[in-house]
Amino acid sequence: MPSLLQRLRESKPFEIIIADGGSSDRTCEVAESFGAKVVQSREKGRAVQMNAGAAKAQGDVFFFVHADTHPPKNFPRDMEQALQDGSLAGCYRSSYRGDQGRLRFNAWCTRFSPLFFRGGDQTLFVTRELFERVGGFDEYYCVMEDYEIIKALRRQTRFRIVPRDASISARKYDHNSFVRVTFANAIVFFLYTVNVEPKKLWKLYTRLIHHPKAE
Repeated sequence: MPSLLQRLRESKPFEIIIADGGSSDRTCEVAESFGAKVVQSREKGRAVQMNAGAAKAQGDVFFFVHADTHPPKNFPRDMEQALQDGSLAGCYRSSYRGDQGRLRFNAWCTRFSPLFFRGGDQTLFVTRELFERVGGFDEYYCVMEDYEIIKALRRQTRFRIVPRDASISARKYDHNSFVRVTFANAIVFFLYTVNVEPKKLWKLYTRLIHHPKAE
């Protein structure tokens, strides 16, 4: 996380909020040392935590970044350009901090629009007005919440895939395998499309994939 906070702080001044879900390490202390505001979520979970952060934000544009993801330098400029072009929400393409050829293929696929390519530790920017209009992240989804909000946003605006890369940690692939992670992603996504309950999807995913601590 320190490397992410450093990248965020290098950009032009804006509010940095860390939504903590009850961590027992030095997450909050480290975040505050970088000048970030720490918000305690009522429970652990991406949708709940990101909504908690958004509720405390002061700005008119939100940028959601997971702890394993580093946005490109000068990323506020990209969001400004997207808004000027009429896109009220969007994301970056992905690259992975690793040299596996198969991960480069996965990263290449993130330039395309199908929903399957939008999951994982990617980024999301959206105006406050549109975020509130779609109801924020649906907290029913303890997993797949990113797919749900993107579907909602696409019904309201032209969703912009910025042609620059956010860098994502490859630790999940390193601790499991490319085949295992790809299989888990595919099966969980398929079950999501046929409306299997999110809690069941999360239990299945955590059985299939070992999740090491964020960098």
